[in-house]
Amino acid sequence: MAMTLLKRRFVLVATFCVHAAYAAPATAPANGAPADAGPVAPADPVKDTYAGKTLTDNYRWMEGEPSAQFRDFLAASSNYADAQIGRIQGRAKLFADIEKFSVPYVAVTDVTPDGDTLFYLKRGPADDVARLMMRGGNTGDEHVLVDPETLPDAPPNSEIDQLAPSPDGNYVAYGLADQGPDSSVLRIYDTVRNRTLSERIPGTRFAAAAWLPDSSGFYYTRPVDRGPTSRRFLHLGVFLHRLDSDPARDTLVLDAEHLKLPFHAATIVPRIVLPPASDYALAELSDGVSPEIAVFVLPLVQVLEQSAPWRPLAAQGDSVTEVSVSGSLAFLLTHADAPTARVITEDLADPGFAGARTILPAGDGLITGIAAASDALYAARRQGSGMELLRLDYNQSVPEQVRLPFAGTIAPAYDGPGGLIADARSAGVFLSLESWMHPKTWLHYDLRLHRVVDPNVVPDFPRDTSAYQAIETTATAKDGTKIPLSLITRRDLAHDGARPALIEAYGSYGYSFDARFMPAALAWADEGGVYAVAHVRGGGELGLPWRDAGRMATKPNSSTDLLACAEALASQGYTRPAKTASAGTNAGAIAVAGAMLRRPDAFRAVLLRAGLLNPLRSEEYADGVINIAEFGSAHDPAQFPALLAMDAYQNVQDNTPYPAALLTGSLNDTHVPAWHAAKMAVRLAAATRSGRPILLRISQDPARPGHAQREALEADELSFLLWQLDEPDFAQAAPAPPARAKHARGKRK
Repeated sequence: MAMTLLKRRFVLVATFCVHAAYAAPATAPANGAPADAGPVAPADPVKDTYAGKTLTDNYRWMEGEPSAQFRDFLAASSNYADAQIGRIQGRAKLFADIEKFSVPYVAVTDVTPDGDTLFYLKRGPADDVARLMMRGGNTGDEHVLVDPETLPDAPPNSEIDQLAPSPDGNYVAYGLADQGPDSSVLRIYDTVRNRTLSERIPGTRFAAAAWLPDSSGFYYTRPVDRGPTSRRFLHLGVFLHRLDSDPARDTLVLDAEHLKLPFHAATIVPRIVLPPASDYALAELSDGVSPEIAVFVLPLVQVLEQSAPWRPLAAQGDSVTEVSVSGSLAFLLTHADAPTARVITEDLADPGFAGARTILPAGDGLITGIAAASDALYAARRQGSGMELLRLDYNQSVPEQVRLPFAGTIAPAYDGPGGLIADARSAGVFLSLESWMHPKTWLHYDLRLHRVVDPNVVPDFPRDTSAYQAIETTATAKDGTKIPLSLITRRDLAHDGARPALIEAYGSYGYSFDARFMPAALAWADEGGVYAVAHVRGGGELGLPWRDAGRMATKPNSSTDLLACAEALASQGYTRPAKTASAGTNAGAIAVAGAMLRRPDAFRAVLLRAGLLNPLRSEEYADGVINIAEFGSAHDPAQFPALLAMDAYQNVQDNTPYPAALLTGSLNDTHVPAWHAAKMAVRLAAATRSGRPILLRISQDPARPGHAQREALEADELSFLLWQLDEPDFAQAAPAPPARAKHARGKRK
């Protein structure tokens, strides 16, 4: 099957978190603000000096292992937030609208062809989590292999987060996680005997299991040191596991801290890939956040013997983002000398990047993914807001364009659950396709019919979306750059300059916020609103140059691009600042918070989901260390000024009329710890003079929220924004009588 970079990143691009809240006293209650005050966090100043500059941090005590004081503060704050959000009158209708577009349909992800068999994850209308399924080809009967909700030894809310079938289809390695990706435990299902084997391999967040050709075992990635905290993920290695053996005795094959390969990063994520029907093994190395990888090759028989050195297919500086193999040929997607990417090929027996032959040159559209099958190389190429599928027959030099049923997104390799998936032993390719108006579906290119067909893993979507529309427009940044801007509205939208507008932005790691089906966006449109996605610099929508234009020293472009998009919505007659909100998740919060700090008058409210808001302190925890590759180091005098400029917490100014804010997080999130949101919330609440609420919502529940919980949280978030945008249907009801607190402080770890 095609080698992709599935789930090799540390930083998530979407996180859903549960309750907690904070609000400080307002200087004067404003419309849309509570008259009372929530819990107050004590200040305990700590001073640090970076590159000769001294900074004060009043809430350092919130960092590290959560103290009893911090947990109590969050629990009390949660009850305050529940009281505020629970009084918003339109919330129930909004939740019903979100459910209307999400509950009825079937979601299928991780489709993996294995010879004539399909494996995939499927969540039905009545399922809260997806089940591992197996089916014989496009028309065979479907069988449930693993249902996390009925596994006798699975913790509540467990989800399958990865799968890898063996070459003979007799086994499937799958990951089961109950408290986020760090809790993933690799298991093995026997499809012949219909049972899960006894082996349990913990710490396999980045497993990427690669089965041996005889299906007797697999290579996988896990921490070398089995420490008690997430810092163990800073030292990763590739191990070999043999079936029916003790995982504690697995053989270490590739150690990231003792590599004999030229690769340098604060954190190295190694993996070994065994292409089907090939006599070679690949070693892929990444820094955990960047799309680029280094790739090395070795005859499979020499991997365990280590009798010969790995030979480079692509070095760290060759701008390769993906590799796929058919037989003895490797196909590499690279941005080297190609801003919109090109595809090159190398012979695995005699590799050499400098002498590689270009088989798919760069063009007007950005090539986002490749997959090598037995008959052809398939590629996805972005054209405007949609994508096209290209097929390059191995006996031809010019690719043909394959017609797709609708314009949409073929997920790139780093998106994991979707994409372009092939098995080098078989003809054709599987691909996911979705758009702003169409949920994700799966298609298969059938070589016999010379067209894509529906393999029927996803039933037709039962809802009519013809009343809605997606509009692709642009905004002009202050330096003249055109910023792509996607809008989702009802077709009967009134252009009265008073529509509630929500603008989402991400703009980090070269990740593209491509068209995808979002039930919440349609629910927002049903409230007469405009749901917008600002494709700001720092993302990958227009290739690596677009990413580099919003990274480190150029990171401020992400925020100023977002402001330009907000101004464009107003100038195009959709809205005005008092009716505009913005939202950012994880690293996307850097762009949103930065825009808010630069122009507090540009938004009435902001939503910061699990936001990276104090990146100066990121190097103090494990997953933050790997962000050095994207944002820089506070301990590097050359990089410190740029890092300080993007640190929202350190750039809050006193006595400023900031918009209302809802900040979320989870106490169990190791990627962006909850103290980022907590510190920003208390600092913002103390500094603002707008009188508008600053709410903080932090989960202390170790279990992952299920599908229904995530929808409920989404309804809470959007209701808060509509309340703050003074939408009449979302005004607060009168306060209810005091009730027993429903949030208790979580157990200490």
